[in-house]
Amino acid sequence: MSKLALLIKLGRDTSSVHATNLIAGYVSSNSLSIAHKVFVQLPIKDTPLWTSLISPYSRSNQPHNIVHLFSRMLQ
Repeated sequence: MSKLALLIKLGRDTSSVHATNLIAGYVSSNSLSIAHKVFVQLPIKDTPLWTSLISPYSRSNQPHNIVHLFSRMLQ
């Protein structure tokens, strides 16, 4: 686990920019499930953060996950 991942997991760094970059890193290494786990643990989610997870599901042809995330985003 990277230092950044550990900081986010411990709640020490919840910066959207750092979290978005961490998620993008997991996505680029084909670890979408880990990216999703990081996303779920974040207390505050802004539009770029939601997009960082919705877009890879779109590219992976997973419409159910897209709709689920989008509906959660609207809540």
